[in-house]
Amino acid sequence: MKGSLKAFAVLGLVLVFLVGAAGSALAGGRKFFRDEDQAPWAKAYLAAASLKGLLKGDPDGRFRPNDPLRREELVTALVRFAGLEQVAGSMAQAALPFRDSADVLEKAAWARGYLAAARDAGILPEEEDRFGPGEAADRMWAAELLVRALGLQGEAELRAGEGVPFGDVGDVPPEKLGYLAVAVERGLLEGFPDGTFRPKDKLTRAQLAALLERAALYRKQLGKYEVRGTVAEVVYGEIALYLDGSQKDLRRYPVSPDALVLVDAKEAALEDVKPGFRACLVLNAEETAVVVSARSVEPQKGVVLRGWLVDLPDLEGASFYGLVPGVRWGQVKGLLDENYRLRVERGPGEGLEWREEGKSPAFRSVQALVPADDGVAKQMESLLGKFVEVRAERVAEPNIYMRPVFRALEVRGAEPPVSLSGEAARPLAPFEVK
Repeated sequence: MKGSLKAFAVLGLVLVFLVGAAGSALAGGRKFFRDEDQAPWAKAYLAAASLKGLLKGDPDGRFRPNDPLRREELVTALVRFAGLEQVAGSMAQAALPFRDSADVLEKAAWARGYLAAARDAGILPEEEDRFGPGEAADRMWAAELLVRALGLQGEAELRAGEGVPFGDVGDVPPEKLGYLAVAVERGLLEGFPDGTFRPKDKLTRAQLAALLERAALYRKQLGKYEVRGTVAEVVYGEIALYLDGSQKDLRRYPVSPDALVLVDAKEAALEDVKPGFRACLVLNAEETAVVVSARSVEPQKGVVLRGWLVDLPDLEGASFYGLVPGVRWGQVKGLLDENYRLRVERGPGEGLEWREEGKSPAFRSVQALVPADDGVAKQMESLLGKFVEVRAERVAEPNIYMRPVFRALEVRGAEPPVSLSGEAARPLAPFEVK
């Protein structure tokens, strides 16, 4: 889901216009939206989202921060977030795959291209055949769509049914709990002090701005005036970053005295940003940082992933395997066959070899795995083509593979959630995640 150079140019022009006044706006107390004082806690988030061109106000300069966030507004912001605004423009007359399409065109015709682009990019789930224009977006739906916009649906689907530390998610379908686990683990959404998540609570427009800024460090497509990397040092009002993709490309950027600084999604001072933190900067035309979003580096966490084990091409000198979410094998095979060749000549596991043929996979939810040692590699070879459970840890990004990947620590055969006969599979004893 990469935007085009033209999309970058458009965003660049927006940022030049906005950031040209950004230094004075942040320094002189000028407002980005004339009603932003109605949500004083969110003013910094609104400024950041406006600087990035992700959120726009009404023609009269209002943003209506405390209004409920409509579903089409959430989708529009996430399409921009994913760098797909130009794609949305090209799909302004596309047919919509919803049974309430007539209602969409009546109430939210302006969002037609955004909805089509979101569905095409996998931000909107294919199984949803009703959109509900004008309805308020709830926290659970927003969590799923944001995870999808970040390209993390593969991990989320492999963590389906995972336990989450909230007492009020019993009505959330098990296949959606993986999205909640991923969103909470990355700090995109949080629970409440009483131990609840309140999945059906409605979001406000100001809360959307906070969500977008929290997700900045995981965003696939950066704007022209954004840079991201690992903090080397912060001294004398400057921040030095090793830019993503290289541990040798060290760049220094002065930080505006009035810059918005966020650490772990909370407002902070520049001195709270420490070496080793991950950071994303928004720069003005003079390459001065006016927004600094940083996240402290957390210890790797063990997770349990479940899916069909397939073989991937060896990349960067490492043996890669893939894990496909637990749907019926017929569905998996049909989806993989569209763009990939399958072979059943791998020996004891009757494994599958998955080789790219130059097209993007139609099935987006395949997670890359590398074995932790030779013993695990042998386990994986013997289980190719089978449904498995994998105890794994996430390899921190950036990493030597330059892609999201998990390190497999232990692998065992398992029953799929739905057996090939269509009957529900027996529940499994959980791994002990150490």
